Amino acid sequence: MDVPRLRWDLHLHPGSAAERRWADGPGMCAAGRAAGVRGFVWKSHVAHTVDLCRAAACDDVAAIPSVILNAWTNQREVMTALEAGGVWLWGPSRDALGALSWDLDLPPWWPEVRARLGHLDHHVVVATAHLGRAGRLELAETAAELESVVCSITHSLYVDVEEAQQLAGLGCAFELDLFTSAFPIKGRPARRLEEQAVALTGTGATVYLTSDAGQIDTGNPFEFTARQIALLASRLATSTVSAIVETGPEAIAAWALKRSGTLA
Repeated sequence: MDVPRLRWDLHLHPGSAAERRWADGPGMCAAGRAAGVRGFVWKSHVAHTVDLCRAAACDDVAAIPSVILNAWTNQREVMTALEAGGVWLWGPSRDALGALSWDLDLPPWWPEVRARLGHLDHHVVVATAHLGRAGRLELAETAAELESVVCSITHSLYVDVEEAQQLAGLGCAFELDLFTSAFPIKGRPARRLEEQAVALTGTGATVYLTSDAGQIDTGNPFEFTARQIALLASRLATSTVSAIVETGPEAIAAWALKRSGTLA
């Protein structure tokens, strides 16, 4: 059986050695090109990545810029990055002290950002990152109200079926990432990725696989991803694998980049 490839990795962590990342932007682009990847979303916990994506000059691999709602930034910087071409808006992933954390809240100035999202001249994906349940619902309801915004539920391995059905009803897509599946995080719900893939696709929503890789631990993230997909393909129906590896990522990437000219 031919194992499908992940052509769009919509959650990837290029960066410096000081950040304990496997490769910087140009290095990640070169590795993606060798793996036949069409593009990736550049996520950083410590920076908006619009300028980083431009500086990487990836050419035939689309480096998709993102913006994040962590405590080091503010409303003005977030809107400036979005207006400069940020396509992906991540919820927070670190607490006020800068530590990686979970079940976080949206920043107090979120309502001002929300009020301006619909006035941007391009599509935006609002991704829940490490938000708690209330924050996930807020982003889902925001996207349901705005034609140019779609909500993606990050780390959907941690979302129970009842909540997933509610979010699917609001039009959310669901990300299943390989990093937290391969490297379980202490204190987070323990669910098998293949079982969650079946449950989430059963809601009728778009479900897509990402790597969430780029850490030193994963090595080359595209090789890591290929190995993990091969394991999934041995455990899941071909139709489900195709849906989350090919159809889902392609659909989200095409929607997100529709107005930017990156995709035809």
